Amino acid sequence: MNKKEPCGLLGRKLGHSYSPIIHRQIADYEYGFFEVEPEDVNDFFARREFMAINVTMPYKKVALEACDFVSDEARAIGSVNTVVKDAEGRLHGYNTDAPGMVYMLRKAGIEAKGRKCMILGSGGSSVMAQYMLKKMGAKEVVVISRSGENNYDNIDRHSDAEIIINATPVGMYPDTGKAAIDINRFPACVGVADFIYNPAATKLLLDARRAGIRHTNGTPMLAAQAKYASDLFLGTERSDDIIGPIVENLARSMRNIIVMCSSVEECVPLGREVAAQTGREIIDLTEEKISPEQLNEHCKQSGKLILLPHLALDAHAENALFQNGVLFTDTEVESLVGDIIRFKGNTREERVNEIMKRMA
Repeated sequence: MNKKEPCGLLGRKLGHSYSPIIHRQIADYEYGFFEVEPEDVNDFFARREFMAINVTMPYKKVALEACDFVSDEARAIGSVNTVVKDAEGRLHGYNTDAPGMVYMLRKAGIEAKGRKCMILGSGGSSVMAQYMLKKMGAKEVVVISRSGENNYDNIDRHSDAEIIINATPVGMYPDTGKAAIDINRFPACVGVADFIYNPAATKLLLDARRAGIRHTNGTPMLAAQAKYASDLFLGTERSDDIIGPIVENLARSMRNIIVMCSSVEECVPLGREVAAQTGREIIDLTEEKISPEQLNEHCKQSGKLILLPHLALDAHAENALFQNGVLFTDTEVESLVGDIIRFKGNTREERVNEIMKRMA
């Protein structure tokens, strides 16, 4: 690895990406952004002024064509998301999304072998998922698209689907609170995977949790593909054990701390102390009458500290709060889908310490 040359992520608009945060936890090389417009991407590859890169949409197919050598797996999938330059300046292309998806499913205990799998969406991520599910021994792989042979109008013909994978952007930030399907129409389903990682829990995943179905978001896949890419960058093959802490760190930083106390007079100063220690922005809703739409608008953000008056948790409130949040409260609240932590201590100091212990 020539550390004098840069490495990073190639894409068009990359401000939302967590890739630099992940790679900083994996290795000590510098990792930045290559934001390139479509008309300049061929020239970017022709110059080859990088050591190694990850590639995101819309350039994964361009990357495949730009490489001198492409792995069999990436060629079969039809896209490259990792490019490494060798000592002779030749470009080698790989697809680390594929093993990343396998890691995600296995970590969640979702077994595709011998089962009917249904993929929502027909884009590039879907093509990768189709290839890998077949490689994992799926009995049948069905692709649902808006206008294909199998679509959302006739989806009930596949109500026997056992594994469901969302490879569409439906439910992704900022347009949260939506799902492409009603999970309750699939009584045979035993596993749901959503490639989306923001929000942490899409409506599809919250519905799966209510139904008692194994489920996972895309964060483990995101971290795993970065680890596998980093191994290719460095020419190493490290243990997958390093992936778990990365997933936990990402999840903790993205999740909202939501505080709901029986007393508003206690909630606000408690929130200020937590904000002072965490540096999180406070969203104080204690004095507002909040509509379901407003609650969702605030709670779909990430890494915030949200202060609430006491709320009754119906399905709409649960979907809003728990798409990205952990609820800390001293009131009697129950939920089928959310992480609720009841304060053990009564003093403000004890409560602040409890939040910090779990979320810092």
